Amino acid sequence: MKDYDKYLREYEKADLYFSNQIADREQKAFEYGTIVVRNAVLISGGALLAIPAIAGLSRDIPVKLSEAATAGFLFASALIVSILGSYIIHINWTLHVQAWESFWEDRRKYLERTYLSDEPIEPSEIVPMLHLQKSITLTFYLPHACAIAYLVLIILGFTKLYGAFGIT
Repeated sequence: MKDYDKYLREYEKADLYFSNQIADREQKAFEYGTIVVRNAVLISGGALLAIPAIAGLSRDIPVKLSEAATAGFLFASALIVSILGSYIIHINWTLHVQAWESFWEDRRKYLERTYLSDEPIEPSEIVPMLHLQKSITLTFYLPHACAIAYLVLIILGFTKLYGAFGIT
């Protein structure tokens, strides 16, 4: 029982829906990656670059170089952690795109088999994307751990920086 008109209507409706979902996830992946990296670089990189400038301007105050160096290391570590977290967020949204593309492929097969074939699709033929679900979950939680590590590193960095100049 082939019904090309109904297939075409259903296909166009599903194509529009899935195309919008995929495009939305791609846009979010780009936006989140850009925002997070920009902010992390501004905070961590700015603090990292400020250490030599502050030390050079404060010739009257004795600077504990070991604490200033430790602060620089902590800010650099925070920068790396923030970039890593941002990249993981990008991976997460990319996995969302892959999942939607996979859902669309399953729906496309279903529509073709339902409306254009005499053999209906069996539910066992649609395989859930378990590896994507696990990866999406993992890449959802990892940036949270990175954010906590980032905040700890920034707080420790500023504590060491203040300590390097005798500010408590």
